[in-house]
Amino acid sequence: MSKVDDDISWHDTLELKLRKLQGEGFQGFFASLMEARHGDDYSRSGSGGRLGDKGCDGYLQSDRTVFACYGARNGESGSIRRLTNKMEEDFAKARELLNLPMENWCFTHNLIDGLPVDALEKLNELAAANPSVNVSHWGFPKIKEVASELPAGVRQRLIGPIAQNDDYLGLQAEEVKGAIDAIMSAIESTPMPSESTSPVAENKLEFNNLSGAYQRMVKSGRMNSPVVESYLLERPDPNDGDKIAKAFREKYDELKAQDISSNLIFHELYVFASGPGTTTVARQVAVGSILSYLFDRCDIFDNPNKKEAEK
Repeated sequence: MSKVDDDISWHDTLELKLRKLQGEGFQGFFASLMEARHGDDYSRSGSGGRLGDKGCDGYLQSDRTVFACYGARNGESGSIRRLTNKMEEDFAKARELLNLPMENWCFTHNLIDGLPVDALEKLNELAAANPSVNVSHWGFPKIKEVASELPAGVRQRLIGPIAQNDDYLGLQAEEVKGAIDAIMSAIESTPMPSESTSPVAENKLEFNNLSGAYQRMVKSGRMNSPVVESYLLERPDPNDGDKIAKAFREKYDELKAQDISSNLIFHELYVFASGPGTTTVARQVAVGSILSYLFDRCDIFDNPNKKEAEK
């Protein structure tokens, strides 16, 4: 078993971290990761960095590797043409403008499911046209490997805290209240009728093709569904539960109409419930439990049983 597989408790943390990082945010995280692993052997770059904007987002001196970083929204490829153009432009800049030896060129990305075929073909095209340079790419698996080589404390500092399964056993009632209050303040206060629901299918998670990290969040949150339901029933306004359910269903429908993936929808719903930026582990548990409760009530995401009934 390789070192990267010895302790997988932080893998979901890293996946969700990468999904949140876009553009310069991903580039900065990758630079911090490489500096922690390689020290002064790695030089970060950027618009104001030492290397300037010459198609180089980082440089590993020991093996003369130029890194080009691509941080996509929620770790998904989006426009294939934009992705392949980015590859071509960054490589051309590095070859023409960078006054550093370049034996290796590495396209580094946060695409959780890996590069699409067109992007792999573009890498092969660049390699064939430039035989003196070893062209490669680093994605989630390689980033995990680099992170696994760091001391646990350094890794946690870089990745940040995230709720694990054991944290869900210690759900804090005040955090549920705080999360519900925040959600209620963000939606209309007018009464909304509850929606009729169908029995939730056992394979609803798989049917919606959610990633492993999001599936585990829903499964962990299920142990707290009775607590969430009880709190909603005890609120001064008995319509709060229906208001929240309808608001999330409308948000889900709005996101789904954009023809984006289930993982990106889940991410946006999580942000909708918790707000942007870093949240405490206790609040993550509360928000995860609320989303799990709504998921199983069939207020958000497609329910196979309902789809079958509509046919």
